[in-house]
Amino acid sequence: MKYVFIDSIRGIAILLVILVHTSQSLVLPDGWLKNFSSYGQMGVQLFFVASAYTLCLSFSTRKSEKMAIAKFYVRRLFRIAPVYYLGIIGYFIFRFILNYLKFGQFIVPEQYSLLNIMANVIFINGVYSPANNNIVPGGWSIGTEMLFYLVFPFFMLMISRILTKKIFIISLPLVTVSISSIILIVSGYSVENNEFIYYSILNQSSVFTVGISLFLLHTHHSHIVSNIKSISLFFLFIGFSGISLYIGWINPVTQAFIVIPFFSAISFAFLIEAFKRINGNKGRLLQQIGQRSYSMYIIHFIFAHQVSGIINKYVLIGLIGVELSLIVSYLITVIATYSLAGISSRYVESYFIGVGKGVIDKFSKKSVNLTTKATGI
Repeated sequence: MKYVFIDSIRGIAILLVILVHTSQSLVLPDGWLKNFSSYGQMGVQLFFVASAYTLCLSFSTRKSEKMAIAKFYVRRLFRIAPVYYLGIIGYFIFRFILNYLKFGQFIVPEQYSLLNIMANVIFINGVYSPANNNIVPGGWSIGTEMLFYLVFPFFMLMISRILTKKIFIISLPLVTVSISSIILIVSGYSVENNEFIYYSILNQSSVFTVGISLFLLHTHHSHIVSNIKSISLFFLFIGFSGISLYIGWINPVTQAFIVIPFFSAISFAFLIEAFKRINGNKGRLLQQIGQRSYSMYIIHFIFAHQVSGIINKYVLIGLIGVELSLIVSYLITVIATYSLAGISSRYVESYFIGVGKGVIDKFSKKSVNLTTKATGI
């Protein structure tokens, strides 16, 4: 079943992510624009919440299938891996060329060791710091999400007996963030923004459980969320986002980035619920952006960092100032990324999703044949 509001949410998520990375190509003065742009990094957490929600949708409708878990992993692998592998190759070539332009000779970027590359190929960069976020820009989120995919089916089967209980559903994210926070603090970790521990599945686990809880509430206790007025949902979204923005950027608090992902995820749960109530025919462009959001995520760093940096340095800032430069370079980045992602989405994502479906069909046919032979029918 197609849920168009999820496409809209993914569209918002990638637009937030592009904002923060485009802003990094400028030196913004302290103030609301810098703080708001920095908060755009929470678009990744919006992706995580939406991902957990949609996985629950898919898992709940397919859990009775034969070889359901194997099929789940095949779908995830063929959905994520092909574009990511192109990212590994593409960014290697891109950086190789940049080194030549900068130093006048071809130099292999130092982070491209065999171990770092293989960690990204098999998606364990989420637990291996040297390879975490430097082979494919933003690759930390893919590594973290793949670790979530790894445990998701078993987690859902484990909690299946209690997932209908209201108290469990509501407390799940709170318990998760409490446990992860205690582990990190007792272990002596200082969780700084955009560092390995911040990126880790441990620190991001509560974000995923927010998405799971939202789905469970919709499925088993829909009256809880349906009784909240739409306008209240947007105020709650702004309120929890404001908490994250304040303690993370406006007036930074020590160890704030242990709980900022959690507060942001709660805010995004209210945003998702608000969009769920919006007519599916509205916001078609946002939905189309959401449909291309994965390819846009992998591609956009080229435009957000390199192209925007050149445009701002040599063209825009001297003419229109830093604030307008951000707006113009942001629009250029979004349009260019969206256009290029259209090619990737059509010829890479869609193609390999189809290949994955073909593999699953073979699983199903093989399973039927084995059953037929076993029963003698």
